[in-house]
Amino acid sequence: MAYLVSVTGSRIPLRRGHRYIVGRGRDADIVVNDPLCSRHHACLDVADGIESLSVDDMDSRNGTYLNGRRILGPSVVPDGGRLRVGRTVYILQLKEDAPLERLEETCTSTFTSDGGVMPAADGGELSTLGALETLRLLATSRRSVTMHVALPDAAARIEIRNGEIMSARHGGISGFNALISLAREQSGIFWLVDANGPCDERNIQESTAHVLFELGRYVGQMTGSRA
Repeated sequence: MAYLVSVTGSRIPLRRGHRYIVGRGRDADIVVNDPLCSRHHACLDVADGIESLSVDDMDSRNGTYLNGRRILGPSVVPDGGRLRVGRTVYILQLKEDAPLERLEETCTSTFTSDGGVMPAADGGELSTLGALETLRLLATSRRSVTMHVALPDAAARIEIRNGEIMSARHGGISGFNALISLAREQSGIFWLVDANGPCDERNIQESTAHVLFELGRYVGQMTGSRA
């Protein structure tokens, strides 16, 4: 069974052979509480017999976006595909327990605040790896990326250059405190955009090894307190 995963971590099951209307209207199959979403915004068709899903826009006012690009007709949604209606984002998961062992295994994209398309990015569910483990992987692979995180009540952004964490912002919090705040989050969707230029702002001065050590100690204390 396929699922739509929201930024809150909830999964919406999609049965094979069914058609789903996504929109703001109460009669929609998947109701989206988003003022930028039309009453009947998009339709999802789940193929019968094979794990395949297609999406089509229903003449919505603001369009339907798949992996950062506005669709112009029926489009196949790949596993891990990122679907946006209005300002609401979903990721398609074709298997309920699909593992996310490598960041490169998901293929999502994002959009700029003015509606422009960013380069192809990888990402996934924050709850699958967690912020700390994701940062560890990026540091080990010496990636140069901007990590965006969509959360239920805020957004986060982390700048990483050659595996070094340069800056972090989570809502109105910056620096190491932003990383701690992000570590508390249990659900959300993150995506990575390759960064070619220097970081415009640096609010984390400590080495990444030290930052990850301290963050790991905090996460351990937080986990222990829940036991």
